[in-house]
Amino acid sequence: MHVFQLNPLTHSYVWKFFLITLVVISSCKPSSPPDTDERRKLRENLTDTTSQLNPQNQQANPQMLWRLEFNPETRQSEAIRNYELDPDTLTVERIVSTANSAYPQVKIEYVARRQDTIFMRIPVSEHLTQRMGTTGAQEYMVSLTFSLTELPNVRYVSYDMEEGDHMGPGTFSRQSVLY
Repeated sequence: MHVFQLNPLTHSYVWKFFLITLVVISSCKPSSPPDTDERRKLRENLTDTTSQLNPQNQQANPQMLWRLEFNPETRQSEAIRNYELDPDTLTVERIVSTANSAYPQVKIEYVARRQDTIFMRIPVSEHLTQRMGTTGAQEYMVSLTFSLTELPNVRYVSYDMEEGDHMGPGTFSRQSVLY
């Protein structure tokens, strides 16, 4: 029976090669450039933009009467009132104007009111249905539906829009828009 033995001289060369390779690789870590004023401004601007786009950020659209917020205790989204408003001053026109100011990329139009339902149209709905994401689209629909159902004797809001990945046309109540 023949047992293979490693030559001690070869063995030490292997270890030396391994150690040198390890040192060279670990010293190749890229160094970060100095933090210039320009880089600092870019980073601050990115942070500001990110906080504005965060759908859970209630300051993103503070003029909306309602917002969507996740409740960790119930593990469900809930509509939360942003502020109190005199019901006598609330009109469809005011709600539409507020929504169009808060979400300038999504223009909503009032169509009609029949009994307990308000009919709305979103002629260019791509931003809402394709670009805001599921949470952003749901927040928009919750804010608008809850605001419009604040009007006397309004229980439903019917939206006419092109169907997209995150939202589509339909008639919603306060209960159905949350799910």
